Amino acid sequence: MKFVIAPDSFKESMDAVTAANAIKSGLHEIFDDAQFCLYPMADGGEGTLSAIYHYAKDANIIYENVEGPLHDVVQAKMIHMPSEHEVYIEMAEAAGVMLLDPSKRNPLLTSTYGVGQLVLKALKLAPKRIVIALGGSITNDGGMGFLKALGVRFLDQHGQEVPDGGGYLKDITSIVDTDVLLAFKSIEFYILTDVTNPLLGRHGATHTFSRQKGASTDMLVELEKGMENYAFLMEQTFSRIMRNEQGSGAAGGLGFALKFLPCSFTQSGIDYILKLSGIEKDIIDSDIVFIGEGSLDDQSLNGKVPIGVSLLAKQYGKKVIALVGALKCKPDVLKPYGIDEVYTINEEIGLLQAMLKAAPQNIRLTAKKIASRLKENM
Repeated sequence: MKFVIAPDSFKESMDAVTAANAIKSGLHEIFDDAQFCLYPMADGGEGTLSAIYHYAKDANIIYENVEGPLHDVVQAKMIHMPSEHEVYIEMAEAAGVMLLDPSKRNPLLTSTYGVGQLVLKALKLAPKRIVIALGGSITNDGGMGFLKALGVRFLDQHGQEVPDGGGYLKDITSIVDTDVLLAFKSIEFYILTDVTNPLLGRHGATHTFSRQKGASTDMLVELEKGMENYAFLMEQTFSRIMRNEQGSGAAGGLGFALKFLPCSFTQSGIDYILKLSGIEKDIIDSDIVFIGEGSLDDQSLNGKVPIGVSLLAKQYGKKVIALVGALKCKPDVLKPYGIDEVYTINEEIGLLQAMLKAAPQNIRLTAKKIASRLKENM
């Protein structure tokens, strides 16, 4: 038997490498002579740097101190590939949900300023290409903080710079010093995202994602009003309409801001990682493909890891089995995407923190049970 194991990270629980090894361990207890091909996956969200580093042939991890989402200092990592003249940045390292306790999450105040600082630090490495993974954000500032770090200024009616945070987007009346972005015209920016949402509206950044970042119902109105003002002024200032472009709503609107860099390209994160990993060659002659994610839900259908891997496996008629922390959609919905079976790893629902801690052990045990059933039916 040949098994391909290609999970995503399980948010706030285990990275994709840990998940892949745990699945292998469980399967190996039953199929000790099988061939196991491990491909930790990511889609631009949390864990993308870890997945990229797993496949990199020439890479250095660099740690930098930058401002976190509430301006406290955080240590964020980047990956530098000298031979390719590339730097990889994961926005969640500087502005991610895992950086703030739930009690401190407030999209009116959180900022992407530290992500811009990472880009400035990356410039010291003289890259030809900077790849920025969007996802796992705790912000809803439209990327204003990011642009402020690069030198763009956002002024209120009194000519004063507005504070950071989505709650202050409504106070902007003018945007100046935009020519600083011309300094980046010789660098390609690849924007990896796991969502296709526009910036505004019912499916935009605010209404789709900000509740999970701490927004109340009242905040939604304020945040959307500010985002509308910000989008209008950005598009008027740069003479480019970007609000409806795919991925503009990614990472609380950071995807929108990045599109104003002189040479930027938005790309599906999972497609990028699938190509980088070379997984296709092993899927072609595999028997079963195992995938995994913390929560499999309707959002997973739009560019997330499980769907990306299963659609590739479906091209070759391979059986796909998913192991998930929680299943929040009907299994029948997943069939057209190539997912044949889904197993939840938490047999008993308990306290969230306890389940997160037990996830590596639970996914191993679940994989073992699946392997036993497969053995019985052979």
